[in-house]
Amino acid sequence: MKKPLILASSLLTLVFLIAACGSDSTPAPQINQVSFTAMDYGFSGSQFIPSGMTEMVMTNTGRELHHQQLLTVPEGMATEDLIAGLVSGEAGPPPPGVEAAGSVGAIGPGATGITALNMTAGDYLIVCFIPNAEGVPHMALG
Repeated sequence: MKKPLILASSLLTLVFLIAACGSDSTPAPQINQVSFTAMDYGFSGSQFIPSGMTEMVMTNTGRELHHQQLLTVPEGMATEDLIAGLVSGEAGPPPPGVEAAGSVGAIGPGATGITALNMTAGDYLIVCFIPNAEGVPHMALG
């Protein structure tokens, strides 16, 4: 007859653990969410990404593989100049101050990818380095 006693003891322990987990007085951190759609050679979605912890969701509605790379646009650099440099096809490192700030990895047609990033205030460019038929990556302002 020890089985009912062990079962009752286990249930009480489980109830205690559930109650202990729910009694934390620290509020959960706010996580922003932004969504983007990748299509064959373009993005649609929010032009503004909030600062702080942000969950980025990208859905690929195109027929090809796409990804989403955020690049920082350094203070004093025109976004148009960064875009021109990227589409020029010149090999080499990015301009000084341009850094990768996170990405949603490559996803196939019909799939959705998610990443969480701690976004700082600033200007960003969203780029997919998977080129179109002309060999040019597609991008959008963020």
